[in-house]
Amino acid sequence: MTNNIMNVENAVHKELWLLATAVRDRCFSAALTAYKDASIDGLCHDGARECALEAMRAIDLETVVSNVIAEK
Repeated sequence: MTNNIMNVENAVHKELWLLATAVRDRCFSAALTAYKDASIDGLCHDGARECALEAMRAIDLETVVSNVIAEK
């Protein structure tokens, strides 16, 4: 019985890890793109940083989760 519980815990841990890394990667990508675009458009560092933060806030997490599920 203990092995079954450990297997379930490992499976849950793996799924949560995949989801967390997908969200992290999507946030990083969105922030980097927004920062670069804002810098190219002439915004100062603070303005570009605000654009990067807004890009992360605007991420559709439902889509990220759906993509992780679909990749299985």
